[in-house]
Amino acid sequence: MKNIFIFVLFSVLPFSVWSQNAVEEDQGVYEYVVSPAKMSFPQAVTALQKSFAQANLRILSSSISKSPGNCNFKANVFILYDSLYAEQLLKLNPATAPFALFDRINLFEDENGIHLSLVNPDNILRTILMDDSKYIQFAETHKQRLRKIISSGMDGLISHKQYGEIRDEGYIGRTMGIMAGGDFNKKIETIAYRQGVSINQALMAINASIKGHSGKWQIEEKYHFILPEKSLAIIGFSSPLIESTSFDIVQEGSDDSREDFKCPGIAHAAAYPFQIVITASDSGVQIKMVEAMYRMKLFFEDAGMMAFAKNMTMPGSIQDEVESIITEALKEK
Repeated sequence: MKNIFIFVLFSVLPFSVWSQNAVEEDQGVYEYVVSPAKMSFPQAVTALQKSFAQANLRILSSSISKSPGNCNFKANVFILYDSLYAEQLLKLNPATAPFALFDRINLFEDENGIHLSLVNPDNILRTILMDDSKYIQFAETHKQRLRKIISSGMDGLISHKQYGEIRDEGYIGRTMGIMAGGDFNKKIETIAYRQGVSINQALMAINASIKGHSGKWQIEEKYHFILPEKSLAIIGFSSPLIESTSFDIVQEGSDDSREDFKCPGIAHAAAYPFQIVITASDSGVQIKMVEAMYRMKLFFEDAGMMAFAKNMTMPGSIQDEVESIITEALKEK
């Protein structure tokens, strides 16, 4: 009997230790950090700014998203740059990592108070880095560090509740067998190329083109960021109409507890801004973008099959407008 007990003990212990350190396969696109917060919206913004500064996280953008309809609740999205984390990502997959280089934090309010959530690295990185298992612990370690930074200055109830599309793998399949699925690297499109132009020149031209553009979506630049040592630049863009329309479409998404809220979709606000990636070589620059429908699915898949079917022209319309802006910016003068 004693020998049997020892065998069982040593058979179970390794599994128990592993289980405590493992990351669940099922991961939501978004994860609450504090919900609700016991402070006002302005106080929460100030507290977050202080925590980010103390952790040497650079705020590339801090902006109020556009709520749908006449909803008075608001969301403030922070786009953060962590130089060490970015360096590690670019080493893991230099082709796809630029589209996951920044952290996205959403401070938003609703009928139940003020909440703080983040785009979940466990979910997003296994899609963007093209490996469902190799970088799980890397993503989880980063998320826990980010959660600690965020919660350090916040007064409120700590939460780990996840929402958005709950995925058990990084690969995203096609909706109805035809729509917006596949490997992430195959969804990166080169939308423009221009010889004899530097990154700085391209950035200036694109910024001017955005400001002079008058398309349906009224696209705005939210930030731009240059990594000269990597011959890389990233532009974040969005628009009030894109945001409010998206939030109105997704509604409560996978979180049924938000079904009766006035504007539940703002919990997804960290999906924006979109990103354009500029890469440079000796011959010129390439402008790259993730296929708009695929990116919508990455962040809003929990809107459901019917919502995607009813609004399937929206992503293409946005992409057409972006491509028009880029083409105008880089055309031969």
